Amino acid sequence: MPTTTLDYAPLAAPLDRAAAASLAAQLRATGPTGRKFVGMGVAVDVIGAIGFGAVVLVMLPITISGLVTYVQHPDRIDLSFPAITLATLLGSLGMVWWLLHRYLRRTGSPEIWWRLDSFARANGMVFAPWSPEPAFPAALFSAGAGTATYNHVRREGDDFVNIGNLYFQTGRRSMESFEQRWGFVAILLTEPRPLMLLDARRNNRLGMNGLRTAVGSARLSLPWLSDTFVLKAEGSDSESAREVFSDPLISALTNARGVYDVLVQDRWLFLFSRGEFDMTDAALLAELFGIVDIVRAAKL
Repeated sequence: MPTTTLDYAPLAAPLDRAAAASLAAQLRATGPTGRKFVGMGVAVDVIGAIGFGAVVLVMLPITISGLVTYVQHPDRIDLSFPAITLATLLGSLGMVWWLLHRYLRRTGSPEIWWRLDSFARANGMVFAPWSPEPAFPAALFSAGAGTATYNHVRREGDDFVNIGNLYFQTGRRSMESFEQRWGFVAILLTEPRPLMLLDARRNNRLGMNGLRTAVGSARLSLPWLSDTFVLKAEGSDSESAREVFSDPLISALTNARGVYDVLVQDRWLFLFSRGEFDMTDAALLAELFGIVDIVRAAKL
């Protein structure tokens, strides 16, 4: 189904809270959702939220008391103290909101699940909130512990495509672990291709080092390749590189609002972003499915 025929309306439709709650209960009953997973980052967020909540509980009465005293006796108290406490209170409330928003964005919420499930159903796809141990060949899918794809939609069949987010932890011990979150697109090709990497210069995250090492240092040049990217290939199969990294694909990647590395391995073409995708952003999904359309049009 071409991007131009996809229905993005469910991503912005009025929220049906009853349907969202029902879907969330169904998802939790039938499989993992990631909401019960507590990694180091989530634990830090929870501790931070508790800490800032405690600050709010302590500072709120102090702030109110200081302001009341100032109103009753403005000549007996310096306004700077209640002003500082008020600023601290507002900052703490803001931080608590940010931590909660970050947690829900990361693990998913009934609203996000409902919107993505509705979008997937409207377009003949399948939504999954959390899929442990994805079986993709790219090294990034086995670069750490606790690997899972989350908040992702996929189209089955010969035109298989999977778009969503990738999670894993790096580090040997739990207290030294770091969370990695990537946006990804996985497109099934019609035939195997040589190992190639279109390396975006602005996407130099640490996790890409494994991909660069696997591909090697051999570089290929294409007439339409901008200096935004470096094309690396195992060997020097310039014919395959020309077929895969066509002028329309390079143009779309260059003009995209996102920054994507492109890995070709066996029968797969992957896009990786340096941060997780906001999967409820219709413009972003349209951009990604537009790139998918270009790959499909080339009959790779």
